[in-house]
Amino acid sequence: MVTPRQNQALSVIHSYIQSSGFPPSLAELKQELGISSNQSALDLLHALEEKSCISRHEGAARAIRILSAGFSALGVKPLVPVVGETAAGPFLEAIEHAGTWHEVGEDVERLDQVIFVRVKGDSMVGADIEEGDLVLVRESLEFSSGKVVLAETPYGTTLKRFILQNKSPYKYLKPENPNYDILIFTKNMRMRGIAFKIFKKDGRALDVK
Repeated sequence: MVTPRQNQALSVIHSYIQSSGFPPSLAELKQELGISSNQSALDLLHALEEKSCISRHEGAARAIRILSAGFSALGVKPLVPVVGETAAGPFLEAIEHAGTWHEVGEDVERLDQVIFVRVKGDSMVGADIEEGDLVLVRESLEFSSGKVVLAETPYGTTLKRFILQNKSPYKYLKPENPNYDILIFTKNMRMRGIAFKIFKKDGRALDVK
């Protein structure tokens, strides 16, 4: 059970995310709650972590994520950060620098491990992923052939279908548009997450196939 004070802290975090695109700093949280002690603010955050209402990433500024239990306590729909498809840098670093958020359904699990990618280009139109769509991606360490993945390449970060086979080319990224060439997977590339839902511009939400 979330206490009134903890709920107030959650509300401050949610308000900052909605208004500025970022969670509050410790100083801002203290000011909004009317407390002067860093430790009191940290104790509140720790209590919310213990109740699985938020997650924090040590060493990253403003890296607070509200989790499903936190959104439930507030009685609002979950929010997930949106980043550009070509955004460079590690997965969690991209999350930290996100400035826009989008609502998702309550069925989306592990909110601290997901981001939205805004699609640029038409290389995945055959998978119903089009320019301007938002694609929900979950961070992963395991990738099976045939999945649409978010990958870092020397040319930028991209969404492509991962293919692994027992003949040459053994491992590559496949566009879903015949006008584009495959990208042979090299040691300079890294897969960061698996795409699992598309939010279309017309408001529809589709599973990634």
